[in-house]
Amino acid sequence: MKVFVYGTLRKTSWNEGWMETAGGKFLCYAKTKDPKIMIAEGIPYLYDFNEMPDGTSTNFQPIGEIYEVNNIAPLDRLESNGRHYERKIDKFIKLTKVEGDDEYEETSEEIESWVYYSVNQNVPTKVDFIEDFFVQ
Repeated sequence: MKVFVYGTLRKTSWNEGWMETAGGKFLCYAKTKDPKIMIAEGIPYLYDFNEMPDGTSTNFQPIGEIYEVNNIAPLDRLESNGRHYERKIDKFIKLTKVEGDDEYEETSEEIESWVYYSVNQNVPTKVDFIEDFFVQ
């Protein structure tokens, strides 16, 4: 099964070892097909919407990586699936990237994948929306 990750499960981040535990194989970079709200408060939180109750919205299509995993259970445990995050199917646009370069190029390929969205629908009001959470 495919899973889109946008935070600490990405390559070079502190939870990347969990991807190995899940039997994860990197497939590609991607971004959400539709705009979504993503914030970072130590770790990133991705929400399955792009407009706040006060009307504030974003056009960001958060960027991440898609992996093929053969055992989703370790990732569900890490993400507290159903309590902290909820795993859902969504659509993504494949991106290409030249290694060592921070720029991505959009392709025409659409990919359906699982993704972990925050179950908390109350987005903090004093944070900036982000498009990419990159931990080195």
